[in-house]
Amino acid sequence: MYDTARNSLWEAKLDPHNLYVESTSWYNEYGEEQSAGGYEKRSKRWRELTLWGPYSLCDITLSEKKRPKAEWGKHKYPGGIIGKIEPKKLS
Repeated sequence: MYDTARNSLWEAKLDPHNLYVESTSWYNEYGEEQSAGGYEKRSKRWRELTLWGPYSLCDITLSEKKRPKAEWGKHKYPGGIIGKIEPKKLS
């Protein structure tokens, strides 16, 4: 992620986000207690963002590698070149 205010890059990662479903209870028409909830489920909408940095443009390395073509189900992805931006390793 590029930070225009600092002229630097941030390393970012998106992870799943869990939502808590509140527990609730009620009585049905026969007077029996019913309950639901009280558990976590993965959100379809929200993600957890984790950032590392900022990294000055002088403190990163650029590399590239070839990516083979691939297929997942009905989706076909052509081969190509992947660019990778990484922080420089400290010696």
